[in-house]
Order: sequence, then structure tokens, then C-alpha cells
Amino acid sequence: MQTCPELPFPVLFRNHFFLAVNKPAGIPVIPGRQPDAPSVKSLLETSLGQRLFTVHRLDRDTTGALLFAFTASSHRSLSIAFEKGQVRKTYLALVEGQLRSPVDVSVALMPARRNRMRAVRGDEAGKAALTQIVPREIFSSVTLVEAFPVTGRTHQIRVHLQAMGHPLCVDPQYGRPDSRWHLTRTPLHALKLTIPGAGIGLDAEPEIQIEAPLPEDFAQALALLRA
Repeated sequence: MQTCPELPFPVLFRNHFFLAVNKPAGIPVIPGRQPDAPSVKSLLETSLGQRLFTVHRLDRDTTGALLFAFTASSHRSLSIAFEKGQVRKTYLALVEGQLRSPVDVSVALMPARRNRMRAVRGDEAGKAALTQIVPREIFSSVTLVEAFPVTGRTHQIRVHLQAMGHPLCVDPQYGRPDSRWHLTRTPLHALKLTIPGAGIGLDAEPEIQIEAPLPEDFAQALALLRA
């Protein structure tokens, strides 16, 4: 990990085109209904003294690798790469139950009340969404999974896990407020981004891999489960 002491978040990768930081839980990526409230973007812009372009977003309580572009042109290139599925995103999640085999969840999503999303029912028209779920460690009543969202819908991983019967262990927004194993927020971590250099105009770098270390609360929860 590169060090950049003037920035408020750990820097995972930085070049002339974009910046990747390790987002903590409890802070939004961009300003919300209260424009003066802190956000990752606003704090970074203040520290850098320049405008940043948001490439993608993570939920308030989701941690991990987050990209910002330095220029409009690099923002456009990265956004197109995300839209075309050229950027491979890897998440870690702690889910209820024992999941023993990989599952591809292809369930369309649509908005629900209170800023939530839900799976479509019957002949409802929603937005197509696909997530690949792979179990990594199985415990007595919990599974550590890797999630690979092929599409990029709001709350996609959370709703798809719920739809397949293995919701996140803690998710107050979707009806699971209990805290477990020192976790008081959604155990969802954006672990890795794999970016094709050629796909964003960096032909000299065929692939850029960015990985975010686990936050302390997630690592402690895993340690307790393994014990």
C-alpha cells in the first residue's frame, strides 16, 4: 500500500489518472441530503486541493477499494470500463447459513420504500442484475463468501444474498439489526478491483490490481468465527 500522509484515507493506488483509497465504514462516498456533512469525496478534495470525479460508489457502511478520477477524460474511460464489465470487482461478505456451492444469482431489481431495493415479483419490470457468489469458509451457521457483481445495481449484492436465502449476518437496512462478533454494520468489504490497463488507455499496463486490507471489525469477526 502506498503511503500518502496528507490524505484522510489509506491510499491503495495512485497515478496521474486516478486514485484508489480504502474507504472506512460509516461515511458516504459523496455528499447526501446534508451537503455540508463529511463524505469521502469532499474530504479528499479538501486535502488534495482539487476536484475529483466519482467513478463508482460503495454504501455508507461498506468498506474497501474505492476509485476517484483526477480528470474528466480518465473518469469517462473508467466509467465506460465499469459499464462494459471490464473491471472485475471482488467483495467479501459474511452471510447467514452454510453455502456449500457457488451460485449465480440472476434476479432483476427494482426500487422499494425507504431507499431500499428489492427483487422483482411475477411479471414486474426491473433492472437486470447478476452476481456470482462463491463460498470461501464455512462455519457452523455462517459462511464467508466472495461476491462478484457482474452488473452494478444499487444494493445488488445485499438484495441478491437475501433473495438466495443467505442474507448478510448484520444489515439494519434490510431487517437484520442484531450485532454479532463485534460487528455493528453490514459485513461487506470491497476487497479487490482488477482494471484492464488497455481498456482505460494505459496500454503499457495490461492489468492493474488494487486490493484493500480487511477493516479491523471484519478481521476480528473472522478471528472469532475461526476460534
